Amino acid sequence: MQPNRWSLPNLLSLTRLLLVPPLWAFAFLSLPKIVGFGLILAAITDVLDGQLARRLGLTSTFGSKLDSIADVLVSFSAVGWLLLLRPEVVRAHPYFIAVLMATAVFSLVLGWVKFGRLADFHLNSGRAAGIVGYLFLIDLFLIARYTQPLFYALMVLAWIVAIEALLLLFTRD
Repeated sequence: MQPNRWSLPNLLSLTRLLLVPPLWAFAFLSLPKIVGFGLILAAITDVLDGQLARRLGLTSTFGSKLDSIADVLVSFSAVGWLLLLRPEVVRAHPYFIAVLMATAVFSLVLGWVKFGRLADFHLNSGRAAGIVGYLFLIDLFLIARYTQPLFYALMVLAWIVAIEALLLLFTRD
């Protein structure tokens, strides 16, 4: 057992991971405001876990993997929550979202095949996309406002992340 397995940063990542099932339940119950509040908590844990791990010297392979799993589950769930709670956003951009999701799945599969695990690059572009994604979803679910510039900023950043991840997957061992 690793000495820092249940450190504060890892508990924050675990909290984000454990938020996903109840947020799905609230989405199925058509409660977007509660999903929005849950995403605020997820965003806080997402920002704090890595920063605390580095500042406190508690970085670990386990923590990195836990963070990546939580990030992937929240990201893919966000598309599902969009479909359930604000399907008009997905209907307005079906090809954009579908191709981006297919690229993300391809990256996950390629990382799994190449490395035998999730490729957890923790890219700066991914951090930026995560922040903008949280802002977009919180605005959409909590305030019930669809802000197109925020959506397009998210899509641009998501494509940068996807391209950067694919380049790393194809060029790194």
